[in-house]
Amino acid sequence: MRERGRVEELYNTLAGHGKVPKPRKGKTFQKGNGKTVEITDVKGAAVEIRDGDVQFWITLKMYTDMATPRGYHFVTDYAKTNEHENFAEMVSYYAIGNLPDEQVELLKPLLK
Repeated sequence: MRERGRVEELYNTLAGHGKVPKPRKGKTFQKGNGKTVEITDVKGAAVEIRDGDVQFWITLKMYTDMATPRGYHFVTDYAKTNEHENFAEMVSYYAIGNLPDEQVELLKPLLK
């Protein structure tokens, strides 16, 4: 592989997209699918969301996952540990056809 330096760049891209702002009452955010929802309350590690006419409570982890742009989650928790493990996990998911399309586009230049 000629592009070894880009493995870290790929990891940083995913890690950077995974950082979402702290939830605050009255703020809106786009879910991974692009739909905008509103935060109506925050209590400890619970976040209340209004999605159209539906209002519900979710955990802080669920909020983080929901607010992360579609396709920019690490494919496994293990992939978060470092750039080399992330690359290996992405390649394995790509090989079995389970890597999100957005990540396939990020990975392909590294496989040439």
